Amino acid sequence: MKKLYASMILNALIVIFVIFGCIIMFAGLQFMGEGRILSETGVYMLKFYTVDSNILAGLSSILLLVHQFYIIKGATRRIPVAVMIFKQITTVALTITFLVTLFYLAPFSPYGFFSLYLNANLFFHLIVPVLAIISYVFFEKYKNDTEYAWWGLSTMIIYITYYLTNIIAHIAENNIPKYDFYGFTNGNLRNIAVIVPIFLLLTYWVSDGLIRLNLKFSKYRLK
Repeated sequence: MKKLYASMILNALIVIFVIFGCIIMFAGLQFMGEGRILSETGVYMLKFYTVDSNILAGLSSILLLVHQFYIIKGATRRIPVAVMIFKQITTVALTITFLVTLFYLAPFSPYGFFSLYLNANLFFHLIVPVLAIISYVFFEKYKNDTEYAWWGLSTMIIYITYYLTNIIAHIAENNIPKYDFYGFTNGNLRNIAVIVPIFLLLTYWVSDGLIRLNLKFSKYRLK
């Protein structure tokens, strides 16, 4: 029960921070200086994988909290497989967000490494992903095994499809960088043939790795 309560606390924090981060970015509020990179206001913030993955993570945490509450009340003894898979998918997405920011976006930011951790991005790029990884790996009950690793690719496949379609649809404007806002193609569409397989492979490794860590460190299961 201690692990269950710890998971509930972490997931409640995830929901709170996601809501807070969305409000800040939507309204364009800045409390840590001027955020000049990967920051949009209004509905335009939804173009970022970071924002989408955090929103999905907030939804998966809410679903998990509901079923954990049912467990405490004795209304059920297990979490539905669909809820567990959804939590896995969103944790994978947040881990990708965390890793890409840490090892690619932040080091090459023209405004400095910490420019990717200002205002709403402090929650989206760091706090929420770390909380999600900790809760998933150490404190949550799962029946899933590595056979579910492929599910982790789902958000990446959907987002890559949107991202590339958006670039190709505007290629006639001869302004690829405007729509390649993460800079993955580096202004050259031929780089897609390299970038897409790398991201899909990285995502699968992350998904498989998170499941293996969960199996190792979360010693109890819902049968």
